[in-house]
Amino acid sequence: MKTAFGLTLTLLLTGVAASADEMPNQVMDRLFATYQDRAHWTKGFRPCDVFCEPAFARLIKKLDYDPLCQCRSGGGDYVILAGKLHGDGRFEYTVRDRNNPRRLRQWIVILRPTGTTWKIADVWERRLDGQNSLRERLARGGTGMLL
Repeated sequence: MKTAFGLTLTLLLTGVAASADEMPNQVMDRLFATYQDRAHWTKGFRPCDVFCEPAFARLIKKLDYDPLCQCRSGGGDYVILAGKLHGDGRFEYTVRDRNNPRRLRQWIVILRPTGTTWKIADVWERRLDGQNSLRERLARGGTGMLL
């Protein structure tokens, strides 16, 4: 994965982060920190209220579950495996839950610049039914639930 300096330089050179006050890796660090402190989860914390684009947050809110693992257990201890900026302005992070090494599930978290920050626009996971995009599954009326 790129260093913070390399990521910043890449984003600035491409003009993607011109209006963003924080870099994608800072958003992911803040998101992952919410999984370390479980106290707020019992108080009804929903990560998408803070970290997702409004339209995606509305889809997730209907189901009241974690957008990464697509489960109601409050997620896991996520670690970033890779990150990549794409030409269309999206930044993709491949993540997995380090507490569950037997399950090789990985998710691709897609961030897009939104105002002064980056927001989760979609979460992808390879599935047997071929429906990789959580956003698309929810928009079609599916639950997206895997567990």
